[in-house]
Amino acid sequence: MPLHIKKILEKKERPTARDRREIIRLISAEIVSFCKNPQKKHLSEVARKMVVDYPKSFKDEIENQVVGSGYDSITKQLQCRVDNYKRLELPTMTHSSSADKGKKRWRKDAYGCVGNPEPQLSANCEAQKKMKGELHKMFEGNEKDEKKIEALMMNTFSSQKRDVQNEKDTQTLNEEWPYLFTTTGLKTHFKELTGVHINHEFQEDMKSKYKRILGYLKSQRPARESRAAKLLPQIQGNPGEDSGGALLLLLAHFKEDQHKMLINVDDTCVATDVDLQHLPTTPCILLCGK
Repeated sequence: MPLHIKKILEKKERPTARDRREIIRLISAEIVSFCKNPQKKHLSEVARKMVVDYPKSFKDEIENQVVGSGYDSITKQLQCRVDNYKRLELPTMTHSSSADKGKKRWRKDAYGCVGNPEPQLSANCEAQKKMKGELHKMFEGNEKDEKKIEALMMNTFSSQKRDVQNEKDTQTLNEEWPYLFTTTGLKTHFKELTGVHINHEFQEDMKSKYKRILGYLKSQRPARESRAAKLLPQIQGNPGEDSGGALLLLLAHFKEDQHKMLINVDDTCVATDVDLQHLPTTPCILLCGK
């Protein structure tokens, strides 16, 4: 283990996110070297011992209150890292013929990634650098040609993925791949990584899943005085608002505070204008205007 990490643990300090990932990587590699397929209960025991030995560095706490078992986050990180090791050993599934029908099939990939988990860069690195430079010029010139941006982002995807997997910090990634943090670039990268077109899939889910949620919650026949019961007539009167109606009903069903999930700001407000100090610590949706 690196010397600076040992000093952090000896001083009973919390490691940075980067150092914590390095600790998880080293411990996971050690575990896999002894057992290729450790179970969650084994990883949980390792996490528990880490917290027992170094509580100040690893225990899950919020305002001096222990969260869950105190070592759930370490267990989850270990499990994800071990799963990544196993994913590299999974053979990809090929098209089957009639002769192969009786054979056992392997899953194609894990965690939604359809690309090679270890990106192979183009043989012509100079071409990659040239396209990367062109993307910079386009961004500085406020280029709006989405098709051209998508094409260049697709052609440099392996370089982007390599930089992300090498754990470059967000600021560095933003400087080197500015379009990766725009809507067009992010959607293109996600499509190459998972094979899923966000816009198309989201619209399809809006048509089906939200209606199923609404149908289920309507069938529950909530008590007359409940918030859900008061919302139902309004939602049924606006049949085109399935997504908004489903969200409001879910909040009511689970007795969540709507004002902590949906927060109104001025209709002219942009992200940089939002006062983060007054936002809740939980995830929320900011609505511009009413």
